[in-house]
Amino acid sequence: MAHINKFIVPFFLVFASSCATYKGAEVRVVRKMPVLDFYEDVVILNNADLLPNQRTEVGTITIRKSDYHNVPCGWVERLTAATLEARKFGGNVIVLDKISGNINLATNSCGDITGYVYNVEEHLVSQLKKFRVNGGIKNKYDIARVVFIKPTFATNYSIYVNDDNLGLIKGGEIVEYKTKNKEPLIIWAKTESKTQLVLNVEPGYDYFIFCNEIPSGFMLPQVQFVTLQPEVAIDLINKMKR
Repeated sequence: MAHINKFIVPFFLVFASSCATYKGAEVRVVRKMPVLDFYEDVVILNNADLLPNQRTEVGTITIRKSDYHNVPCGWVERLTAATLEARKFGGNVIVLDKISGNINLATNSCGDITGYVYNVEEHLVSQLKKFRVNGGIKNKYDIARVVFIKPTFATNYSIYVNDDNLGLIKGGEIVEYKTKNKEPLIIWAKTESKTQLVLNVEPGYDYFIFCNEIPSGFMLPQVQFVTLQPEVAIDLINKMKR
């Protein structure tokens, strides 16, 4: 059973600088391994100390955006793009190194995420899964929370998660959706047109979604759901509360 909490916070709007357009994710190969089978998993880590000694360096990776999603700057989307690119070269473990630059949603400029790609024996990959970066941040509860952040006042609209209506979200509000299930959530909203995001969640993690609005001339803005890196989202929430 899902639970919904709503909080009202002051208005805050953030924009950032743009950068040039490149291939979304790119591996600079040191040693190419066989392409992964469809059932083989790719684990993303943020701590190189977790790597087993038995590993093969495949190369380095730079993720500038996702070429596979409608919202290329989303945090979860860029992590997904990284795993898809690593698979092509036999990489089943990615260790994140640096996150630099800013996100400009108007130009789809997303900054850079860099890291290292490795191939590790499959039984060792399974042991790393509990440390994986899955797009969320660990919480203290046996639930998954999805936090919607709407800093702008341009348009009010209802947000839906699966069949649940979270109600009207207004500018300066934060809305939470909670579930005890590990599941894909269908998140959607409609102004002039319908916007949809599918987000896989698991209990014990918080996920953050920035509710962006794209101007559409004389019509209502189109909603754009952008998954945020947790640290970025928490900083934005703190600024909104001031």
